[in-house]
Amino acid sequence: MYTCKICNRSFEKASQIGGHVSYCRAKKEGRDLKSGERFGDSRSWSKGLTKQSHPSIKLSAENLSNYLKQRHAKNGLNDPLILWHKDPIKRARAAEKVSESLKNGYATGKIVSAIGSGRGKSGWYKGIWCDSSWELAWVIYNFDHGILFKRNEQRFIYNYNNELHSYTPDFELADGTLIEIKGYIKDITRIKLSAVNRKIILLTTHEMKPILDYVKQKHGKNFISMYEDYSVKLKEKLNEIEKSNLRDRDLVIFLSKEWQLKESKVYKLILQLKPEFVSNYCSKKFLKRQELKKIKLLKKQNKIQLKQQIECKKNEDLKLLINKIVQANIDYSSFGWVGKVALIINKYPQKVNKWMIKNMPDFYKTSCFKRKT
Repeated sequence: MYTCKICNRSFEKASQIGGHVSYCRAKKEGRDLKSGERFGDSRSWSKGLTKQSHPSIKLSAENLSNYLKQRHAKNGLNDPLILWHKDPIKRARAAEKVSESLKNGYATGKIVSAIGSGRGKSGWYKGIWCDSSWELAWVIYNFDHGILFKRNEQRFIYNYNNELHSYTPDFELADGTLIEIKGYIKDITRIKLSAVNRKIILLTTHEMKPILDYVKQKHGKNFISMYEDYSVKLKEKLNEIEKSNLRDRDLVIFLSKEWQLKESKVYKLILQLKPEFVSNYCSKKFLKRQELKKIKLLKKQNKIQLKQQIECKKNEDLKLLINKIVQANIDYSSFGWVGKVALIINKYPQKVNKWMIKNMPDFYKTSCFKRKT
């Protein structure tokens, strides 16, 4: 029997009391289970509480205050944490200024988000950047059918949640019609499209299906492999500007804008092709990550080597044991051989038969006595 500690009601099974306790506790606290405020919900317990209204929050605030006072007494005004919180008004103004400049930059097009930041498999195809496999399929289809188009660069400003944002459709046809490729439509997609003051065509799953079927039938299901290799283009560009004054950070920024790639991607390719272009100062963080990757790879290789050495040692020990068993003066055709072999392999007699079947199956089958069952 199981008894509820709140209302003293008895239950025969543990599964019955489990649901009852949640209900009983909620009823005692005045909460309604149907409204979603269930016991153990992910809602924060301290929501809406302050140090004036709750003793636990007051205690936490006092502990934090004491810690900061001790740190200030120890390090003085040179403490980084004290300096950061020294002038909160200036700090708030700076944060607001950075926020506004970023919003205005993205809205006006002065700050351009990096191409390739989406979730799709992106890359270049015949000089056209594609942000996803669907865009690649559309580009391949148009090239195969001789339809003229280009990557769209015009931005359109739209208002969302009382904030300005910018929207750039994917492609532009020769007659000026804009193309936007979307797998699914959200509310924000409709807001973006309504901000465009030109003719625009939205291609969804239904419109893209015949294009995808055509590309898969002609070029195969793995048409993503048709993306061009970055390194070939980059190597050609590096050879062109090798004698110029562009070096290190300036070179990376130039190539990042030229090829519309992220700087980390440019760094990685330059390190592979021409590492002398990248200085330790400019790519310090990136090189540190590369060193960490090398260390991890080295540790992994060491683990594999150690595992192989242990495996070789086990195999050598096993061969020695097998030779001892074969050369031992034991009559395997009569009862009692199991106990003698157990002493050689240092195992219990009950495990000898399994060990023999695993490591010496032919010898065990032809030469060893087995008890009749």
